[in-house]
Formats: sequence, C-alpha cells, structure tokens
Amino acid sequence: MDLRRLRSLVAVADTGSVSEAARQLHMTQPALSRQIRELELRLGLKLFERAGRGMVLTGEGEEFLQHGRSLLGHAEDLEEHARTLAQGEAGVLRVGATPQTIECLLAPFVRSYQDSYKHVRVRLVEGGGTEQLDFLQDGRVHLAISAVPGDPALFMSRSLGEVSILTASGAQLRLGASRSKNLEISALANVPLLLLSRGFASRELFDAACRISDLRPNIYMESASPHTLLALAEAGLGATVLPSNVRLGGWKLQVLRVIRDGEALRLPFGITWRRQRRLPRYAEAFVQQLIAFNKNLGRPFTAGTS
Repeated sequence: MDLRRLRSLVAVADTGSVSEAARQLHMTQPALSRQIRELELRLGLKLFERAGRGMVLTGEGEEFLQHGRSLLGHAEDLEEHARTLAQGEAGVLRVGATPQTIECLLAPFVRSYQDSYKHVRVRLVEGGGTEQLDFLQDGRVHLAISAVPGDPALFMSRSLGEVSILTASGAQLRLGASRSKNLEISALANVPLLLLSRGFASRELFDAACRISDLRPNIYMESASPHTLLALAEAGLGATVLPSNVRLGGWKLQVLRVIRDGEALRLPFGITWRRQRRLPRYAEAFVQQLIAFNKNLGRPFTAGTS
C-alpha cells in the first residue's frame, strides 16, 4: 500500500476539499486528484463523491479511512522510532485532551516539559473526553488525558486524581444554603442549566445522575466552551454544570459541589495510552513528569470546590 496515497486520502477527508488538501501536502491539485483515482482503481472502491464544491466520503470510504489512519499511525511509529535511535530524544508527541484540561494543566506543563526535551514536538489535539479513546484507537494521539476509563485489555493508564462535578451561578440565581459547599442534584430540577455538549465525561456523568434521580434537566444552552457557559452563568441566565478542572478564578459566581443523596459526583481522571502501541522514551517521560507536575499543583483535579 502506497503511504502517499493514504496520506492524500486522509487530507481530502479531513479538509473536504482537494484544493485545500493539495495545499497542505505541497502538491498540485491534479497530482492529488490522480493519486485518489489511482487508489480507488487499486481498491476497486469509490471513496469520495462530490457535495457542492467539496468532497465527502462514501460509506465504503469512511470504513476504509479508519484502517488507513491506523496504518499511517503504525508507519509514523516506525519513523519516530528510527529518529529516536538515530538522534536520541527526538520526535512528535500527540496528546489529546479537553479544552479545560489544556488550559489548566497542559498549558503550564508543556513548556516545562519541552525545556527538558527540546527536540520533541508536542501536538495537542482537542476533543471531548469520550472522543479521546477513539483518537487513541485510530492513531491520532499517543496519549489521552480524560475522565473516561478505557478497557484495561486495550489501554494502560496512570491516575491524575479525581474530578468532581460543580455548579456555578451568578448573584441573580443563588442556589443552596449560604454556608454550604454542596448542592443536591434535585435542587437543579427547575433551574435553567448551561451544560457542556455531550461527549464530555462530566456531562455524561451528570446526565446519568439525572436519570437515576428522575430529574429532567431544564437545558437553556449546550456548548463545548466552558468559558461561554461561565459568562452566561455570571450574567444570571442559568446555572452551569462543569467539572472541577475548569478554571474558575476571576468569575463572580457561587460555586457548589453537586451531590446526590449526600455523595459527591466524581470521576477518576488519568492519562491513557494503547497497550499495543509502543511509547517512545520521551512519551514515557511526559507521563512521569505530568504526574509529578499535577501533584505539585495540588489542583485542579481535586474533588473540592476551591
């Protein structure tokens, strides 16, 4: 299988455009179109069909793309291993995480890591917690940081602590007793809620707790941006429900820990990788240093509301 053709397939699938994919791959549009046609002829499959001015995958193309990504991931592993042997600690490290994890944990950590590993290029891949295992499976990332546990037969992980579920609201919408740090989930029954989009582990946990409590959430808005939800909460438009790894400093909000029957809603939080994928030495060092860095922070992955 010609890896150049596979890379062309992935580029067109990701951009939805032959011209944009050609620009990214530093080749002409006719040459890229020819590679796609040659790949289709070799496979005996129609991989793309036109949609307006763009290109979309056929059903067969979507299925083939998953295997193509995996093959390219293995090929990159070989190249990275060869570079490590030839040059020492050098290569690319792709790390998947949610926006709030990137902001609160990875943003301050990556710079200190790269002071030690100057020839490692760290690439951060943003996505919801439930997406991260998919990113690991198809080879898009080496490491995933999330609150979604993977099958131990397929994945290895190290703990970074716990994430608790918090609710935050502005002065116009006071919730719970003035001195309490906790709020029973039932108290949110009639409150306009500002929730993270589905796909975030904290949202999945909150939804599950609502179902168990026979609570039908009154959803005002859903967003993948914690800051959008915090701004709306500060404006008094509802109460937001977020994991405790969101940065809350600077917001004028009442922050409470969500509990159910007296028990806090919590998620184990960790860094995960695929068992069958060999981690370069610099990735192993990333794991060890991140654990130590997070421990020294003393936050944000604790179960409290501070």
